[in-house]
Amino acid sequence: MTFDDLKMNSMKDQPDQKSFGKKAKVFQVSDLLKQSQANLTHQENILKGQLLAQQQAEKRWQNSQRELRRMIDTLYQKLDERSKEKIELHKQNLGLQEALARTENYSGTGEGA
Repeated sequence: MTFDDLKMNSMKDQPDQKSFGKKAKVFQVSDLLKQSQANLTHQENILKGQLLAQQQAEKRWQNSQRELRRMIDTLYQKLDERSKEKIELHKQNLGLQEALARTENYSGTGEGA
């Protein structure tokens, strides 16, 4: 094999080396794209999980608010009923005091006459 033959062989090998280099870069870029896609998918899953957790917390908060409103309404109704009962008892007490006063006045007038 002569020097020219070697030179020709090495020149023939060069496109293969260039081709190999390009393929390696394509594989490298492909791997990077796959990693990026995997990272994006992972981040998307994390965000979906966070969104779901936030929605569940919001739902629990709304349920708590509804329960608190019910409790407040119930307490308000009980307070209103007791206030009405107290007013009614006060009226009855006044009526009894007036009746007692009339009885005392009647008894007092009857004894003095």
